[in-house]
Amino acid sequence: MTEPLKRALGASARLLVMLATACVAFAQAASAEEPAPRLVLDTGGHMALVRNIDFTADGTHLISASDDKEIRIWNVETGQTERVIRGEIADGEDGKLLALALSPDGKTLAVGGKLAGLNGGSGAIRIIDLKSGEVTHLLEGHADGVLSLTFSPDSRLLASGSMDDTAMVWSTADYTLARRIEGHHGDINAVRFTRDGKRLVTASDDTALGLWDLEDGHLIAQLSGHTDVAISVESVGKAYRIWEAPSARLTAPVLEAVASGLPASAAGETFG
Repeated sequence: MTEPLKRALGASARLLVMLATACVAFAQAASAEEPAPRLVLDTGGHMALVRNIDFTADGTHLISASDDKEIRIWNVETGQTERVIRGEIADGEDGKLLALALSPDGKTLAVGGKLAGLNGGSGAIRIIDLKSGEVTHLLEGHADGVLSLTFSPDSRLLASGSMDDTAMVWSTADYTLARRIEGHHGDINAVRFTRDGKRLVTASDDTALGLWDLEDGHLIAQLSGHTDVAISVESVGKAYRIWEAPSARLTAPVLEAVASGLPASAAGETFG
């Protein structure tokens, strides 16, 4: 091998080493700046706790929201997932879906949980067009995760209950805040409208339930007969069924009377 050729090969080898070193450095810098790729396996179902479900009005589809940060729309007849709506993909609690509500007209889906807004935080609510799956509005107001959502019977209002101890009522005409409900001293686990849409019931970690007038936001009645966290309320005509954890004891007579505008008592306490 001639001397010029040896020198040329030596230079080429040094160049290759320099290029390899540069590639390694670039890869390390990129990995430091960007999160590693995430492998997502679609098993055909949720991969974490399912917290909320709702049927479409015609009963043909079921909608579920999960800690796996996905919304799935199921065909009830076949039991198969027809659509998946994916949202915020992040590590840890961020992006978990803790609340879901479908509007009575079947057009709009509201989801909440540990969702970031445009200004950060974790209390945003996404309004989704069910047909397209697109997010049409992002509601920001809660300072912590959203645990419960419900539409009024006429679809004109949306109520949300949060870990920040407040409930909020939003106008669905433009999704602006119409009323802020304050008075609980714990997470608000459930919110429900009365059938006329003029009042709201809230259930909280503070063991109390509140019946609120939405005209001015004042507290009509506070029900403090529960001895543990109040987790759910449901409207049935003019009555409410209230369940408490862990006993799952039904205390319907208490709220039935109050919702009808009459005083009621439980465990020696008077309400109304």
